[in-house]
Amino acid sequence: MGKTENANDTWSKHAGVRLQPPINADRVPELGEWKAKEVKVSGTSWDVNSIDIAAAGFCWFSLGLKGEATMTLWTFDGVEVTLRDPLVLDRARFLERPGFLLPKAISEALSNQNKLEAQTSRSFDEEASLL
Repeated sequence: MGKTENANDTWSKHAGVRLQPPINADRVPELGEWKAKEVKVSGTSWDVNSIDIAAAGFCWFSLGLKGEATMTLWTFDGVEVTLRDPLVLDRARFLERPGFLLPKAISEALSNQNKLEAQTSRSFDEEASLL
């Protein structure tokens, strides 16, 4: 769940600079009101992408889930949010693990780093005990 308590402050500080479009801060009012849009999604497996959610003119992302979920997306009033069949069907099992964990590649990198640190520590302890 994303944090919303500072959303208006962040928007007003960064609109037209870090947050684009609009082209500049003078055009920010043209975007309209910031609105919540509720989206209900469902899927049959964590291993494949179940559905894509697209925000018109901005982005799309794909979800893989087993069961049903309700999400709240925050966009400007005129931005259409649509659901569609996933464009990429077979990547979820390579990129992610089921649940709310780190991406697989990051998780494996951290695991390898921890193993290396443990081996280094054991070697250091063994050398210290020999002295």
